[in-house]
Amino acid sequence: MDATEPLDDCAALEAVRRQGKLNQAILVLTKADKVFAEGMPDVNEYIFDRILNKASDCKYFSELKGVVAVANRKHTDTVTLLQAVDEENQQFEAMLQAATSSYAEETAQQHLRDGMTTQKLFEKMDSMYHVHMVEVWGPTALARIHVARCNASTALADLGEAPDNLGANKILQKLHTAVRSTYLHSTDIMHVHNEHALASLV
Repeated sequence: MDATEPLDDCAALEAVRRQGKLNQAILVLTKADKVFAEGMPDVNEYIFDRILNKASDCKYFSELKGVVAVANRKHTDTVTLLQAVDEENQQFEAMLQAATSSYAEETAQQHLRDGMTTQKLFEKMDSMYHVHMVEVWGPTALARIHVARCNASTALADLGEAPDNLGANKILQKLHTAVRSTYLHSTDIMHVHNEHALASLV
């Protein structure tokens, strides 16, 4: 979301809240470099307070998985990605150096650094995906595999013994049973057909 704008009426954040997914969401503050470069008087409130969960424009921040501010990379940039990372780090470092004394405490500084740059965003996303894989996706996939194996075993058992495991006597016995069952079934059909034929003659 655009860091230069207030978040009181942010439709996207409200939609996430209605779905009950705030604890699975990271709020990304884009254009954070623009806030600082243009000398906006609200840089503390629009960047620092939001990262530190002290912002006055959003009461849902405490429920979020995290808040991360990132710098925009222009489409006209000719620098490499590695150079862009260095530039972003320098921009946020300058922002921190210019912070007022209320943000100078070591704990506040560390918290702010953990909520700045694209690299920190990727680290938070990677952590979330890891937790999801271990706690949700993995157990769900294993449970589905277990059900599929049970179903396959049941279907295989319904087919009967494998021919390789049957002796000659068992094969003949099964053939005899199959033929007898088919013959009895066909004679039953013929019997019913004959009864209908006699009934029609009467």
